[in-house]
Amino acid sequence: GASGAANQRLFVATNGEARFESLKLSNGVASYGTGDARNGGNLSVYAGATATVINSQLDRGFGRKGGNVYNAGTLTIANSSLTNGEATAYGGGGVFSTGDLTLVNTTIAGNEAGLFAGGIAATGGSLTMLSSTLTGNSASTVGGIYVAGGVGGGVNNSIILGNTSTGGGLDDFNSPAVQQNGSSLFLQGNTVNILG
Repeated sequence: GASGAANQRLFVATNGEARFESLKLSNGVASYGTGDARNGGNLSVYAGATATVINSQLDRGFGRKGGNVYNAGTLTIANSSLTNGEATAYGGGGVFSTGDLTLVNTTIAGNEAGLFAGGIAATGGSLTMLSSTLTGNSASTVGGIYVAGGVGGGVNNSIILGNTSTGGGLDDFNSPAVQQNGSSLFLQGNTVNILG
């Protein structure tokens, strides 16, 4: 597996297609430069890039947006785990996405964010979550998932529970954001614990 040295992000997909399979990525740090250079400690997918992560572990990533992963392109993560990431300034300790994000049979656990969405922050594009688990994540506001208005997709046959927030807002799925901001994200066949 790959492990980051001081102030070193592990992988950046800037354009084209990238595939990451059977890897352990840990301790990546995105804390230098400006803009997207400070997002996604273990993996950052820029607009215009397509990336696939399969059978991999992403652990202890550190960045402003997206502790483990930042996505502005098209990203699919399957049969993998995103754990113990930390988003220091904004949200998405596990993953921060402004692009199209698909999670299949993936666990997002033990991540934290300084502001919102310890687990997943989706502020654009789409979020599709299938047969996945989101648990044990924490943030000041919204421990589990934050979904901004206009984000499409769905959460199917997944478990969302045991996420916590310390400064208000719902502990898990941020359903008022879905309703008030006009998101078309839907929930179906899930176990959801709104009270943490």
